Amino acid sequence: MRKVSPIVHAHKVKAPTMIHIGSKDLRVPHHQGTEYHLRLKANGVPTRLHIYDDNHPLGTVPNEFDHIINSMLWISEHLKLDS
Repeated sequence: MRKVSPIVHAHKVKAPTMIHIGSKDLRVPHHQGTEYHLRLKANGVPTRLHIYDDNHPLGTVPNEFDHIINSMLWISEHLKLDS
């Protein structure tokens, strides 16, 4: 399992990375997402972490809206498109 863990490969990440996690997630404990975020940040990768009071799949409309809006803002900020 460790060989495929994202934290093991964090040193290879160069792309800006946004992470959305649920604090009630039983599949992926939120502390793992926080650790990954901190590792990327320490490596100089632009990163942002959003922790929702939710499960693995974000299951509430407000959380889904927040996720979508923040994702679009992140993409707009980091994806350089010619106008």
